[in-house]
Amino acid sequence: MKQILTIFFLLLWICACQTSEEASLSHTLHPIDTVDIALDSLSALSGFDFVVPESDSLPYLNTYNTKLHAFETYSITEKKLIKRTFLAKEGQNAILPVSDWYFHTQDSIFCLNEMLPYLFLLDGEGKIRNKWDLTAQLQVAPDDAYTIAGSESVTNNLYYDKNNKTLYFFILSDTKEFQEFYKSYIQASFQIESKKLTFQKYPPKHYQESCCYPIDAYDFIKKGDSLIYAFAFSNSIEIKTQKKENIKPFFISNETIKKPIFNTEVQTMFNFLIETPYGRGLWYDKQNKRFYRAVKHKQPLKNATGKLNGYADAAFALLIGDENFNKIAQVEFPEKSYDLHSSFTYQGNFWIALYSEIVEREGTMRFVIFQTIKK
Repeated sequence: MKQILTIFFLLLWICACQTSEEASLSHTLHPIDTVDIALDSLSALSGFDFVVPESDSLPYLNTYNTKLHAFETYSITEKKLIKRTFLAKEGQNAILPVSDWYFHTQDSIFCLNEMLPYLFLLDGEGKIRNKWDLTAQLQVAPDDAYTIAGSESVTNNLYYDKNNKTLYFFILSDTKEFQEFYKSYIQASFQIESKKLTFQKYPPKHYQESCCYPIDAYDFIKKGDSLIYAFAFSNSIEIKTQKKENIKPFFISNETIKKPIFNTEVQTMFNFLIETPYGRGLWYDKQNKRFYRAVKHKQPLKNATGKLNGYADAAFALLIGDENFNKIAQVEFPEKSYDLHSSFTYQGNFWIALYSEIVEREGTMRFVIFQTIKK
């Protein structure tokens, strides 16, 4: 069976097209192994958003099961579900549906709810260890208020920096007109000891280039003293430190990311996201000091049956850059093959889960492990 799977993945690989620009780059990806993680009948078979805790030595994958209102922990080494923590729906430990979370350790879980002004710290049994009400601080000025955002806007951008005991999370303006969205704050950081919020704005160059789109999601990494942002509709990486702001080009040359067109009608925006290319995901491989960035390719609005395509149905490119964002590889993946939402770096390799429909048929979360190698 393992040999058959390996042949299958290699065939997927061969089917991926390669441009002349890709051929001139110094590195590529090569599949080296597969890992099957068994799911049970209660597991959420799609929509996994894994977080690998930095503080733990063992490689656990943690996700939130929306149907069960429970956190699930999967072991890479044991290749199975090892813990399911049900969250209370009523009582003193009640938690509303979770929209974003961060496992600092298996016994320290930060989480938040979409559009509510609270941050929570839970223990390993789902009990509330601490709760912070940020209502007052999110009212920056009488005419400038913000809301904590989560899965409906940006997922897995809740991050805890253990060195300065600070939580970072995405916020949305309640008061700015859409035409001035890019002049608002996009991120807040909460220092646990002082209980104070600080805010980050969109880089001026970014909002000037991007027209007026109500929500331009971003992926975020904190590396040392640098705050690194990869915006969905930008071909650049924004790097902020306390002393300066730097913009690094990190783009896909054979397909330009389309600037969003301002429109407040919800379905029009959804259709735009289905069809247009945009960036998704930002990962850092500490071992090899490499960045990974994915770009979704354009696709038709509807499939052959007349149904709307999903965001994850499209083909995509994975860009790989060195520590200074010099692109060293660009690898193409065919449509409906892999699920970028279930991707992470571990031990110097890049792990990508198979497309969700394959998971649903097999009842197994199957990861393909890719290694970045020189050509």
